[in-house]
Amino acid sequence: MLVAALFTIVQALDFAISILNFILIVYIVIGWLRVFNVGFAFNPVVSQIFTGLHSLIDPLLSLIRRVIPTQFGGIDIAPIVLLGGLWLLRQFLNTWAVQIVNG
Repeated sequence: MLVAALFTIVQALDFAISILNFILIVYIVIGWLRVFNVGFAFNPVVSQIFTGLHSLIDPLLSLIRRVIPTQFGGIDIAPIVLLGGLWLLRQFLNTWAVQIVNG
């Protein structure tokens, strides 16, 4: 019973990380479109989506920016660092889930 509960928690965390990955990728793409001055990126609906995503993602990015320098030549690599960290966390959780199931 405990194994099933732990596996369910790991699956829920994996799902949450997947959602966060999707949000982060959308945030990055809209940010790039705004930097390169693509017209529809400044549409009011897209701007509201970007603002909402920014409010979700910025606390994580600001934490990364405080810990390590992420500005290289005017390019902020904090989103890439966050994507890599989420990937590592997901790999760790999946490995742990396999170990839980196999005993």
